[in-house]
This record gives sequence, C-alpha cells and structure tokens, in this order.
Amino acid sequence: MSGDSDSDNGGNSRKGSGAKQLLVLLTVFGLPMLGAWVLYLNPGLLPSSRSNLGELVQPVHPIPDQIFSTIDGGSFSRADLDGYWTLMLSEGDSCDEPCRKRIYDMRQIRKAMAENHGEIRRVVIFSSLSPATDFSKFMEQFGGTKVVVGDAQSVAPLREQFVPAGESSIGHLYIVDPMGNLMMHYLPEQPSKDVLSDMELLLKVNKWGGGH
Repeated sequence: MSGDSDSDNGGNSRKGSGAKQLLVLLTVFGLPMLGAWVLYLNPGLLPSSRSNLGELVQPVHPIPDQIFSTIDGGSFSRADLDGYWTLMLSEGDSCDEPCRKRIYDMRQIRKAMAENHGEIRRVVIFSSLSPATDFSKFMEQFGGTKVVVGDAQSVAPLREQFVPAGESSIGHLYIVDPMGNLMMHYLPEQPSKDVLSDMELLLKVNKWGGGH
C-alpha cells in the first residue's frame, strides 16, 4: 500500500512541477506581449501619454502558415517571424521610386533602433517581380531584407490579411508582432518617422523579441 501511495505522490509531484513550468513559460512569453497590447491600446497608462501614429489592426490578423518563395531562391514562412518584430511592405509587380524609398526607410528605422535593431526583421511582398539587374543591385545594400515573390494567386492568402485587403494593400507598410500577427499599418504617403515612433514605443513596453 505504501508503495502505491509513494507512486501517487510522485505522480502528483511531477504533475505539479509540470504545471509550474507551464505557468513560468506563460508568464515569461505571454504576459509581456499582452502588456504591449494593453499599453498600446491605452497609452494613458504610460508615464507620458501619447497615441499611436499608425492604424491599429483589429481584430488580430495572423500571417498565414504558408511557405513563400524568395527572390534569392530561398523560402519565407511565418515561423521566420517568431520572436521578432517585423516591418512588412506590400508591393505589386515592380519596385518604382516610392517602393525603393520604403525599402530604404525600413533599413533606416531598424538602424535607428540602436541596441534593439536585432529584434527587427524586414520583409517585402511582391505579387510578381521580373528579374531585373538594377533591382538586384539596388538590394545589395539592404542585406537581411527578405524579398518574397510569386504570383497574385500564391501571395493572395497573405494579402487577404492585410488592411486594406488584396491588391489595395500595395504600398502600405505594416508592423507584425513577435507572434506573427499584423499589428499596425501605415499609408504609402505616411512618413517613416511615424513608424519609428510607434516602433520605439512597442519595444519600450515589450522587451520580448529577438529570440528572447
């Protein structure tokens, strides 16, 4: 009988230990993200009140769990975003001057984050993109930027999560949170300093990212 009792106690102990570990994981990874959303929706809770400059995406729009092709012959998926804040640009079938300016802006925003720059990734989504020597040469100065290419059908599931949805998203810039959800979006003409201001606040209230 005592053996059965010891076995039961051991099982209960293991269950209790497992529950504690789960609680710790939820506390470490879940609460910081929840805190970021709460503080972002209620900026008055911060020491100096301010409002977001981009438009909050509500309800949550998750990046679809799908594998996309990249211009360098590699691949991109939602898993690549886990644990990182991401700047994501939606483009069509070419990259004109405004597109190139946005790609430049994305790099500058990341650089401006100083010690937090490693927590930010950059992705550009094209419906299609004809091989162009000048574009490839242009992108040489933006190492680390993922360039997703395909056709209208293959990128449609991703574009449907954008705000506005579909082809209307072209030219819009988005912030994706470390759980792969679209969080903020910015109009094509919106200055990059607005994006930087919002990003600074997000990383200030939430230090979870960059593999932390």
